[in-house]
Amino acid sequence: MIKVAIDAMGGDNAPEEVVKGVVSAVKKSQDVQVFLVGRQDVVEPMLKASEFDTNKITVINAAEVIEASDHPVQAIRTKKDSSMAVGMKMVHNGEADAFISAGNSGALMVGAQVLVGREKGIDRAPFVCVLPHAKGTSLLLDAGANVDVRPEHIVTFAKLGTEYLEQSTGKKQPTVGLINIGTEETKGNELTKSAYELLKADGDINFIGNVEPTGLTAGAADILVCDGFTGNTIIKMYEGLGKLMLGTVKKSFKKSLMTKIGALLVKDSLKSELKPFDSHEYGGAPILGLKGLVMKTHGNAKEQEFTNTILQCVEYLNNRRDI
Repeated sequence: MIKVAIDAMGGDNAPEEVVKGVVSAVKKSQDVQVFLVGRQDVVEPMLKASEFDTNKITVINAAEVIEASDHPVQAIRTKKDSSMAVGMKMVHNGEADAFISAGNSGALMVGAQVLVGREKGIDRAPFVCVLPHAKGTSLLLDAGANVDVRPEHIVTFAKLGTEYLEQSTGKKQPTVGLINIGTEETKGNELTKSAYELLKADGDINFIGNVEPTGLTAGAADILVCDGFTGNTIIKMYEGLGKLMLGTVKKSFKKSLMTKIGALLVKDSLKSELKPFDSHEYGGAPILGLKGLVMKTHGNAKEQEFTNTILQCVEYLNNRRDI
């Protein structure tokens, strides 16, 4: 049984959508037990309104909440009875196999490294996110945890991404590409040039070279590595472009009676085709290089994303145990 602790109070839609997602997850998976960490007096009444196997969900009381506006380091230091801190301590103590939160990203990153701890030899723990493309999806890291990095950190990101993808999907020797402004080896700034040489020289990495921005949507590599500043810029551009495209399509369908009729005819097909570009379909973004599994979901996550993130934890941890 995989034990997952989840921050019931973190995110824009907590705790209602968190509770819904947890209930949905335990109905879909027989392999999971969930600990809802948060204010018991708030969470339990919501939980009682749902039908589920009571052996699969337990509420763990945590009196404090880390707000989005809280300073990350100070929040972890002072709010020791927060839902985020209590949940990560459960992972550290072996009471839970994974922790999920939609709350303050900075506090989650600080807490993950301080309370859960980094693996030996890991200097920087990166965020990972999934990028959809023409052939499927790629992993992008770092997606925002480390704004300033050294070339050797990017090599670490490549190794962590390779290990994660192999353990989560079973894919052997996934390809790794370095995000750059061009595909030529001589392109880029000092960081990317130095990182290129280190990646090329490392025999444990299936490095294919530089990947320029147009290659992201073409599926040029299974794993895309960069500094956190670049990675976070890319994912926010993806999200903004996705909203723009969807808004443009909706606007075009409302222009006339004929386009409205056409919209009704292609509605189901269009939903199916656009589904891979919905970030909520992929669940959470893991922080790699830790002694336990910590996942970050979007701040505006709803039921579906919380459910998918819990199931994502189960799949990854089961695959890891089988290796």
